[in-house]
Amino acid sequence: MARPRAFRSWAAWLGLPPHGAPYDPQSRWVTSYVLPPAWLAGVRLLLGLYAFVSIIINYSFNGWEQFAYFTVLSYWGVVAWFVASGLHTAAYALALRRWKQQAAGPAKASAAAVPRSWLAQRFPRPLQFLHSLLFSTICTFPLLVLVVYWAVLAGSAFASVRSTWQNLTVHALNYVFVFLDFAVLGRGPMMPWSHMLFCVIILALYLGVAYIHYANVGIYVYDFLDPGEVGGQGPLAGVAIGIGVGTCIAFLAGQACLWLREVLAAKLQRSGAWGSAKPVGVPDEALLPTDVGPGPDGEGSPRPVAGAAPDAAPSAHDAAWTPPHVPVSASTSA
Repeated sequence: MARPRAFRSWAAWLGLPPHGAPYDPQSRWVTSYVLPPAWLAGVRLLLGLYAFVSIIINYSFNGWEQFAYFTVLSYWGVVAWFVASGLHTAAYALALRRWKQQAAGPAKASAAAVPRSWLAQRFPRPLQFLHSLLFSTICTFPLLVLVVYWAVLAGSAFASVRSTWQNLTVHALNYVFVFLDFAVLGRGPMMPWSHMLFCVIILALYLGVAYIHYANVGIYVYDFLDPGEVGGQGPLAGVAIGIGVGTCIAFLAGQACLWLREVLAAKLQRSGAWGSAKPVGVPDEALLPTDVGPGPDGEGSPRPVAGAAPDAAPSAHDAAWTPPHVPVSASTSA
């Protein structure tokens, strides 16, 4: 029995393809089952603009000590995701338009270079990994923030019009926005299982930030981090463990949403196995053939690429390759 893909190399464990194999061959990070790439880019950039403006307003009223709050730090992650993914999607939309123009000319579509995003074509592997990890955090942390805040910390959330807007934006709309992106509009692959560990590590590192803040100003960011409030060091350790468990649960919830999106899209389109649904506005000829599905270990089915023989499609586990009749050129990448 073959080993799972995640155990074949460090790159696979991190969710990256083997060296030389194309990253995101089917343009999942920049396409959608609901919107064409240009519209998806517009929605992402619009949400990113709202999130950025709202967090700046939050700082203007509450000061830079807001950096000590995990809710605010995770909201910066939401801002980063929408801005980065929006720019990559816009670049891909432009490359796709040029590809369609070339395909409509004397050259056939199969002879035109496949459009690629900046992320897939030009970014080094460490940045590709960080993009994938950022996606995993926005699928995980906003849900954790939503549940913890409204269950434990809400208190005077609606004390004034401004506080109502700020708390709804940072502690409710944060998850509405990211859920809309990753579970409805987006087409990103499922998260590598290793990213669950990274999310827990990030939360553990944040606890250090919270206690550094206490050492500097003498105030606990959250009451449940105060040993005096929770009943001593033992209960505090239980709180820390509970936060870690909650992070894992939030990660699994996000993973389930991604899988359900793929299943529903395939059923609605009647395209076959989960993962095989067609993105809106992107011809099959504009995708690179691959045998790796959108699952965390390559499960599921990739989108069949027109003109590629099923038994001739090269494996993403192999060394570098260029699909037959689908050349990749930097000249058409955005």
